[in-house]
Amino acid sequence: MKKSIQENDWKETIASFRSLHLESGEKQDVLNRLKKSMEKKKRISWVTSYTAPILSVVVIVFALLTGSYFLLANGSQEEGITSRGEIPSPRIPALNDMNLSLSQTQMDTWLIINEEGKETGKISYCLSSCDEQVDTLKVMENIELEGYIYPTTLIREHVKTIDVFQIQHYFIYKEQQDKVPFAYLQIKVPSPDHELEKQGPKILENFQQNNQFD
Repeated sequence: MKKSIQENDWKETIASFRSLHLESGEKQDVLNRLKKSMEKKKRISWVTSYTAPILSVVVIVFALLTGSYFLLANGSQEEGITSRGEIPSPRIPALNDMNLSLSQTQMDTWLIINEEGKETGKISYCLSSCDEQVDTLKVMENIELEGYIYPTTLIREHVKTIDVFQIQHYFIYKEQQDKVPFAYLQIKVPSPDHELEKQGPKILENFQQNNQFD
């Protein structure tokens, strides 16, 4: 049907040129140019009609692949925090009594902030290695703690900087036989005999009492 219409248009175009007072060579030249122009429009129309659907399919496939990748990536990262793959916000009510608060900085990390807005520690879930937090050359104590809900190792690091005297590193495990911790608590003690030195174990205990991990 389309071919028939195009042939009729072409015949009408030729007929109209016969009525013009041009030399035969000039008429043929103009007709050739018109023919090329019509063929070019036909090719453009074909490309437009087929390109748009193809691009739409490509965009949809790309979106599906991207979405699947992020779902798989998040699922693999979250595995090990809870059996449902959740990353729960830590509940530590005792911080309020110590004039401390939590401020989330990453998907799995919360800073412990004092009333002056300074960082005094942090708590995080070990989606990646937590051991990198410790400077092994400055370790002064490494002990297994007893009496906590979850097996916990304390590494005490002697720092002696302007703002920090000591750092308490608590590595928390789900089971005694686990080799990789699932949670990490850090307490920065500003000076000798500072109240945070005694508050560290209380924050650890309060975290374990108020957060159950199956």
